[in-house]
Amino acid sequence: HQGIVGALILAILSYVLGLAGVFILGVIINALASSFGATPNPVQAQKLAVYAYTAAWVAGIANLIPVAGGLIALIGAIYS
Repeated sequence: HQGIVGALILAILSYVLGLAGVFILGVIINALASSFGATPNPVQAQKLAVYAYTAAWVAGIANLIPVAGGLIALIGAIYS
């Protein structure tokens, strides 16, 4: 019983920290936009951050596979 509760807490914490990481990446992208000759736009920066993480999140579903899942998720993260 405690193992399930611990796993649920870990899953929720991972989800929240993943969203926070994407948000922070969007803020950084927006802050650096002018360095690359672009006009800073917070909404577009967040869209770029989310798009960049999409492959890693989709490949993360493979973690449900016991042995090969970690490798597939790693490949997705590298692709991102």
